Amino acid sequence: MDVDVIEEAGQGEYEKKAKQPKLDIIEETKTENTMETEIKKTDEENNTLAQEDVNDDDSVEDNEEEDDDFLGLGWEDDDIALEDVPISVKKEPPQDISPLEYPMDTFQILDYLPPTHKYITAKFTSSQKFVTAYNRDVKILRENLPSGIWVRGYGDRLDLFSVLIAGPQNTPYEGSLFAFEVRLPEEYPNKPPIFHYISFNKHRINPNLYVEGKVCVSLLGTWHGQKQSEKWDTKNSTLLQVVLSIQALILVPQPYFNEPGYENSFGSTEGNRRSREYNERVVLNLLDDTVGMLKKPPSPWQFEITRFMKQFSPKTIERMEKWMNQDEGAKPDFPLYPVPVLSLRAALKQLKDAIELYCAAVAI
Repeated sequence: MDVDVIEEAGQGEYEKKAKQPKLDIIEETKTENTMETEIKKTDEENNTLAQEDVNDDDSVEDNEEEDDDFLGLGWEDDDIALEDVPISVKKEPPQDISPLEYPMDTFQILDYLPPTHKYITAKFTSSQKFVTAYNRDVKILRENLPSGIWVRGYGDRLDLFSVLIAGPQNTPYEGSLFAFEVRLPEEYPNKPPIFHYISFNKHRINPNLYVEGKVCVSLLGTWHGQKQSEKWDTKNSTLLQVVLSIQALILVPQPYFNEPGYENSFGSTEGNRRSREYNERVVLNLLDDTVGMLKKPPSPWQFEITRFMKQFSPKTIERMEKWMNQDEGAKPDFPLYPVPVLSLRAALKQLKDAIELYCAAVAI
């Protein structure tokens, strides 16, 4: 599917909420084809400083660790089973804040790649050009990544990332999370990143996101954009540019018009009707998708998913219950009314059961 791309990523001042990564930027060598990279871990330095404080003050306080096939959703009454429940962490989430201000660490580099990553078996040999681009992307992500988008890199695999995106407010995607696994090819930045979308149900929830994992964006080369600005620029395009494009240009209030040719009916009576029907199906299928994500949260996002759902699912459920009552005061900014009450009620019950079972087992 064709969508415009954000030409300049990282514009504006975003609040810096990223935790300092566990490794410094990779030091570049002058080897042309392959190069050795030295990961500078800071744990030893931190321990040394801590010990010096002990010697100086004789006391240290311990810190607590803190297609359009949308018909027939096939809701089942199977019991919800927990899988991969994350380890409990003693932290209390803040209250009454916007998802776009959610104070989780937006960017981190973890020590090890999860064994379930889509591209774990891909071969990788770094080059000087690759590492230069990698260093640039890490710096940009660390300094400009907005809350509502989370990125994890891995110290043992510089070419692989994981991305989690919160659905924007005032869209059918609000209150939902979208997980992606990313690979930078060896030819990066001469070739664009490879994105894989992790779907948790049998139905598409967006014209640009496929159940099998394809992410259809001109910037990634998965759709032939007509404008040069829509294509990957080996000198200027970045990983941040891609994730911002997914959030801002794919997860939109009326995704129906992202389908090629459908934009011609925008504003017409028929176009509005079809857009409303599409949003209705998106909302229902997203609830199904969220239940699947709660039953088997993808690594490394178990903590972030649990924390997000515990904080925002009550508001999501309350909003949808008002939709079922056709509450004009709760009417969304995108076309949706009237909603299918029976289907939405069944979907919400599934979601409530999953949240109660999953989140109750995890202390945040």
